[in-house]
Amino acid sequence: MVPLEPTPIEESSGPLLFDPPVSGKFRWMGTSVLTFIPEKSFKYSTEYRVTIPAGIKSIDGYILGTDYTWSFQTPRPKLIYHYPQNNAKWIKLNSLIFLRFNQPLDIGKAKDYIHFVEISPKGEESELSFELNHPSAEELKDESVKARPEEVIVLKPLRKMKPGHSYHVEIIKGLPGKEGTLGMLKTYKFRFSTFGEFKFYGLENNHIKPDEPIHLYFTNPVNYMELIKKIRFQPEVKIPDYYFNWDYSAVKPWIYARFKPDTDYLLIIQSDLRDEFNNELGKEVKISFSTGSYKPSVNMKTGIGIIEAYGDLRFPVSVLNTKRAEIDIAILNSDEVIPLLTNRKVFWRDEKYTGKKGFFDIYQNLIFDFPKNRRKIYAIELDKILKGNHGFLFLQLDTHSE
Repeated sequence: MVPLEPTPIEESSGPLLFDPPVSGKFRWMGTSVLTFIPEKSFKYSTEYRVTIPAGIKSIDGYILGTDYTWSFQTPRPKLIYHYPQNNAKWIKLNSLIFLRFNQPLDIGKAKDYIHFVEISPKGEESELSFELNHPSAEELKDESVKARPEEVIVLKPLRKMKPGHSYHVEIIKGLPGKEGTLGMLKTYKFRFSTFGEFKFYGLENNHIKPDEPIHLYFTNPVNYMELIKKIRFQPEVKIPDYYFNWDYSAVKPWIYARFKPDTDYLLIIQSDLRDEFNNELGKEVKISFSTGSYKPSVNMKTGIGIIEAYGDLRFPVSVLNTKRAEIDIAILNSDEVIPLLTNRKVFWRDEKYTGKKGFFDIYQNLIFDFPKNRRKIYAIELDKILKGNHGFLFLQLDTHSE
């Protein structure tokens, strides 16, 4: 402890002994708190032992009888990002493996702590040779890796990887950093696989509704723009124009098209279709699927609406593949309108509004006799309900569907 001073003064010596030695400044913050400011940052991967030697005297005259020692460690090497990600699929055969750490590494020291193993589809394992390098700033930018080059190791296999194989990268505990003697605390493993033979597995569903997409399933990702040029339907189907500009790849591409209801289709995929790795399908594919009917629906405008008294007093309801529905009608006084509209559930589509007992005045069954799969308009006659062709009505449709 030291007496208070007007302004704390940094001193080059103080009652702290560092092992390994560290240069820096000492500053007393009050009479009992001492701070140490190192001249340079502490080294990574290092354990520092700090001792306050016996004999230190406080301003009250008390003397430290024995040495007081403690230690601390700076961060060890730790892998914080890698490409490919764990369990990644469809990796290109000439891909590089990027390993990003929390501190600079020495490539010469690191190589003995990294294993790279190839596993064939039959499960046969073989260790592969590789070289390690630090990436250039341009390579880091291309891979969207935010780090200093010395914190990243690039693993480059000495031969091209093989299609349809798995690869395991193992970084052994004890991996040293560029500084210090403390190694990585735990072994870290990750795996990935390369793209395989390009095949068409089939359709996810061979029977769909006409307004649903058809899902194709391939072994490797396929670009939509490439796919759309290489498929056709029998009978012919109009494919939306936006697919021709959709520069995106997927293993399970889906296509929304104007399919007709209750129709059998044939999908034809040309043999020269290529995946995103330029592998050709190799043979023409023909596969059948069918559509069902449109999903039953009854819809009307929701919310507040106005019908002119001098016009056609009919309220339209859109109907598709539905035989019947129920309409509940409440005839309202003008002073009932605002209280009704303040109810937040009054226009909810998935919850029927009940109101107080006796709220609804009319319960009417609607019978629809329309052609299948053709949406039609049913008109609810309001002139028989309104008195003097004016007033307020609350209408609610119930299709009794779940």
